[in-house]
Amino acid sequence: MEHDRRGQAYALEGIIGAIIVISALVLGLQAVDIAPWTGNQEFGSSETRAEVADTLAVAEDVGALQTAVTCVDAEGNPHPEVAAADANVTEFGPVLNQTLKGQYTYRISITYPTASGYESEQIGPRPPLADVDTVSASRYLTLSETDPVYEVEDGRCRQVGTLGEDDDDIYLNDQNPSSDEHVYAIVRVRVVAW
Repeated sequence: MEHDRRGQAYALEGIIGAIIVISALVLGLQAVDIAPWTGNQEFGSSETRAEVADTLAVAEDVGALQTAVTCVDAEGNPHPEVAAADANVTEFGPVLNQTLKGQYTYRISITYPTASGYESEQIGPRPPLADVDTVSASRYLTLSETDPVYEVEDGRCRQVGTLGEDDDDIYLNDQNPSSDEHVYAIVRVRVVAW
């Protein structure tokens, strides 16, 4: 009779353990988003993000990113066509066009320091945002006082001075005016693709 009670206790313990395991699985599956494994949409994937980040890295390596940031219009603001694929004002537009244009729609913004904080401005194409998943990648540029400033002349960005010389003629402010270091500003270039 003792063995019958012990067998019933083991059976009851097994049933309670199974209920606990099943409850944990149900709660765990509710907390996990399985859409990346079941959806057909590629946006938001790590491959897409890596492609956008690699495009920015290539643009920085060839100097196109720095030119895009320091090429200004007549008022000293970022030139609106520095990332245009058709105008070819800088090399940044063709780099983006060759790698992203065929597959993705994208927007580019520059975030830079001001006296009152940070401002962000869009450059290049400005398509309306669609109601789809997006990916973004950013690249930070450290600019020095000796980096060139460009203005558009004959459809191309041409050097007109340096950041240290043209302090009042460009949208960027010197972040270290009293320092002996040559760091002028740190600017973020961000691409959002969908």
